Amino acid sequence: MFVIRQAIIEDSPTLLKLARLVHSNNLPADPDAIRARVQRSQDSFAGRSMEPHDRLYVFVVEDTDTGHVIGSSLVAPTVGTPERPHLYLQTRKREFYSSDLQTGQVHMTVQLKGDTIGHTEIGGLILTPAYRGHKSKLGFLLSLIRFNFIGLHKERFCQRVAAEMMGTLTPDSRNTLWNYLGRRFINLSYT
Repeated sequence: MFVIRQAIIEDSPTLLKLARLVHSNNLPADPDAIRARVQRSQDSFAGRSMEPHDRLYVFVVEDTDTGHVIGSSLVAPTVGTPERPHLYLQTRKREFYSSDLQTGQVHMTVQLKGDTIGHTEIGGLILTPAYRGHKSKLGFLLSLIRFNFIGLHKERFCQRVAAEMMGTLTPDSRNTLWNYLGRRFINLSYT
């Protein structure tokens, strides 16, 4: 049997192992950062007074037969405020056409944008490889629990919900988008 529940501090070592499976900003592979996020999550679930942009809800799925945590997901109620804008890259397709020449071109552009209005962000969806494709659809349930929780506590969340998609990694854990674009400005590896 499987149980989806809120993360507790004792889950931190397992969450660290899960975080090392992927390279995610929501669940970084850093023990101190994970402990801090789990503590924030516990404070958020307990309703301790916090600013909306400081709240975080971390869920885990536990295999009750083994007692092991095998997956996680999370929801951040407010991302992007005037004090802490959410930065992202927006892709746009621009079409240029000359009726005189009867020809045109299409350009794809990338523009740095910032969201200060605020939105709710879902993320941190990680499932141990051995349980992916399980007949109980654990990944689907881990994703769905976030929306269920948002629906039960609408007053805690923004009207807009967004998800950041992690870039594709090469077999040696490199991110081609980062190497092509981000590294030109910040000389650090993606991982």
